[in-house]
Amino acid sequence: MAVDCAKARSKWMFCDFYGKVLVPPTEVEHARAQMRLATVQFKEACQRHGIRDAIVAVEMTGTYHRPIQRAFRAAGVETRLVHPFASKHYRRPRSRNPTAGEKCGLACP
Repeated sequence: MAVDCAKARSKWMFCDFYGKVLVPPTEVEHARAQMRLATVQFKEACQRHGIRDAIVAVEMTGTYHRPIQRAFRAAGVETRLVHPFASKHYRRPRSRNPTAGEKCGLACP
């Protein structure tokens, strides 16, 4: 799962090993109920698609990534931080000046 974090909300998407999008880009507000819903959606997608080994990759953005990181770790999901310089290599912007939403394709096509 790839997460692009921002101040009040983040965008996440879930792909399998081959890049097939299992959960399309989805916005999540940085509120407890929304975070809980995102963790439940992620776990249900893993179960539905038979994925037993999954990692949540969260791009570091100052402190904006902390709520997402805490929520998924508390839900028992393996969570890793990705440095923006490392993820820049994998981004495929759709325009010359990509928005945060367009950069969410960080780990999947």
